[in-house]
Amino acid sequence: MTTLLEHPSVQALVTRMSVADYHKLGELGLLPEKIELIDGVLINKMPKFPKHAYVIDFLTNTLRKIFQTSFIVRSEQPISTKKSEPEPDISVIFGELADFKSSHPTTARLVIEVSLTTYDLDFQKQFIYAEALVAEYWLINLKEMEIEVYKNPVSGKYLEKRIYRSTDSIEIEGTAIELKEFLV
Repeated sequence: MTTLLEHPSVQALVTRMSVADYHKLGELGLLPEKIELIDGVLINKMPKFPKHAYVIDFLTNTLRKIFQTSFIVRSEQPISTKKSEPEPDISVIFGELADFKSSHPTTARLVIEVSLTTYDLDFQKQFIYAEALVAEYWLINLKEMEIEVYKNPVSGKYLEKRIYRSTDSIEIEGTAIELKEFLV
């Protein structure tokens, strides 16, 4: 049985929203707090489970040690793109905090999504991040206990994909992150 939104004729009836309209509705207080704009559609955000929160906290602390200058490490803060405004679990943004007083960043050095129940959505976000020229996207799949690393964005797609398991390490900026430290 297909769901209502899987029918192409129903999908054609869905009203899409621009990033500017999304901002206006937010400023007016008309949007729920736990929502994000993905490809012009409002998507409810899922609750954070303890393992999910632990991985985000661990990697945020680790990345702040690696990216000490010229970058800021953000957790669950927006990135504005052409048709979306996702709030990745972690993003590493070039610049200083003051650079984003009046607008959200439009790209990142690294974006990380941690997935326990939202794998399909997080998998699709790679195309949004590739279109925004995010240099590297990590999709942490807690069900499979693996990390999909996407690199080299070109024309809305990543040309490189590699899967890492809990016994592996990922190198970023010359530092190896041992996955067994948080992916267990």
